[in-house]
Amino acid sequence: MASDRYKKILKKCKAVVENLPSYLQLALVLSIEAEAGDKSFWEPYVSCIVHQPSPTGWSRSKEEAETYLQSVGIIDDIPDWEQRYSDAKEAIEAQVKVLREGWGRELGIERRRFRWALGHVLSRCFGDDDVVGLAPFIDLMNHSCYAPPPQGMTGEDGSVRMYVPALWDDEPREVKAGEEVLISYVARTDPMTAYLSFGFIPEELLPEREDPFPALP
Repeated sequence: MASDRYKKILKKCKAVVENLPSYLQLALVLSIEAEAGDKSFWEPYVSCIVHQPSPTGWSRSKEEAETYLQSVGIIDDIPDWEQRYSDAKEAIEAQVKVLREGWGRELGIERRRFRWALGHVLSRCFGDDDVVGLAPFIDLMNHSCYAPPPQGMTGEDGSVRMYVPALWDDEPREVKAGEEVLISYVARTDPMTAYLSFGFIPEELLPEREDPFPALP
């Protein structure tokens, strides 16, 4: 929950904000909550990511991207990786400019904050083009293709509630105390898109690589 000052400004320009794509609206809200610090209702969640760099591949340097793609043995399979990396970086900067010039100056939020927020939103958000959202704490979980994706349900009051089913390779499983809970990022995409989105390429998208989390017996 943002400060009163932020609320007044957003209320004043609500119609304009609603014309933004849903993920940019979410990035704007996340930026405001991060700037609000301990005054934010979401501070327990935001504090977990506020000092983390953007997890995305486009937020890394070109040299870091090249080193990673070489390390997983896939760089030769993506001959246009440099162009795709540059295109993604250029597109993000254009969207950061929209947020900064539209609201950043009025709110006192710098470009780096919007860039950080966009990275976390594009890497973590759930939903579709029309409606997206973050699932605090669930979206901090690591990926395995054997784990289930988070599920959602609508409560009687209309609120959306997220949960993680206790499944492994579509079979019920017992989760023991202290055991890491994993989710599937549902990375049904090509390796370069996955890298730009998540900052890594899931094992199942790499050729002839063993998944580090094999199916439970």
